[in-house]
Amino acid sequence: MLKRPRLPTRREPRQDRALVTRRNILAAAAKALKEQGAEVSMTRIAEISGYGIGTVYEYFPNRPSLLCELMHQICEDELAEIVALVPPLRDAPLRVMVERVIGMLVGWAADHHVLTRLVAREVVPMLGPDGLEDLVPMVAGLLAAEIRGRIGDTGVLEPERTARFILTAVEAIIEDAAVDRPQWLAEPEFTRELVALVMGYLTQPRGDAA
Repeated sequence: MLKRPRLPTRREPRQDRALVTRRNILAAAAKALKEQGAEVSMTRIAEISGYGIGTVYEYFPNRPSLLCELMHQICEDELAEIVALVPPLRDAPLRVMVERVIGMLVGWAADHHVLTRLVAREVVPMLGPDGLEDLVPMVAGLLAAEIRGRIGDTGVLEPERTARFILTAVEAIIEDAAVDRPQWLAEPEFTRELVALVMGYLTQPRGDAA
């Protein structure tokens, strides 16, 4: 999930107690989504969190605002995991790096496919033209550096452009599966085919056709 809805402008809680409360509500929402799926209510989220429904609405005035913030938090966590994953793979073969990164992205999508579908249907239609924050450029910089370090194993001529192409395509394929075909995300063949797609693109010969 390398694209996330931008958070609405609002006053951030500053006191530790308020930050903890918001974090607990979001954790309850994530648990409720896994337990009850797309039909989960704000009332059920309040029950799991241990707070009154009034407290939940104080922090999140409606379900789309809660879904937006939860997706934002999950994307932050996932981005941190990608950044942490890359250095240990620096000396690994190209295929190993691709398999690990693709496996991580598919795993996240499988864990949060209900949230992804709800965000696509309930949050994104409410956003303006700049309502989605694209994390692809940031991750593409990391991937381009790794491709550059393995340039002898690839046919890549433009690492930055190649990295953007790969991440944009992979993000679109995984999001499509999460929204409309979540069962694919649990199938090992889905990840293998995605790895094959990326490896084929990375290793194909480049150069003038003449």
